[in-house]
Amino acid sequence: MILGEPSEGSAKTNGVGKSIAIEFLNFALLSKYSSSRVKKIPKVVVPLDVEICVDLLIGRQEVTIKRKRSEENRPAILVNGDLFEFSKLEDAQSFFRQLAI
Repeated sequence: MILGEPSEGSAKTNGVGKSIAIEFLNFALLSKYSSSRVKKIPKVVVPLDVEICVDLLIGRQEVTIKRKRSEENRPAILVNGDLFEFSKLEDAQSFFRQLAI
């Protein structure tokens, strides 16, 4: 469960970044950019060439997924330090599913 802290003077927990954190995680986990709210973030807030990464431990494998909004269909996946670069999102998704088996 992810909970936001209430802002000063209010008991509401809206606007503290919980939803966008999940959106970044989904993007890093190879979701489609076209349907992501990450796409709506202004370039001045998060430039298109900023690398969005997630580090995972899958079994005994250390996995890092890296994506940029400017190259949303060209993610890179590091597995135990070995770099795998993809020119199609679908290929990266298939590769990642195989890691999780």
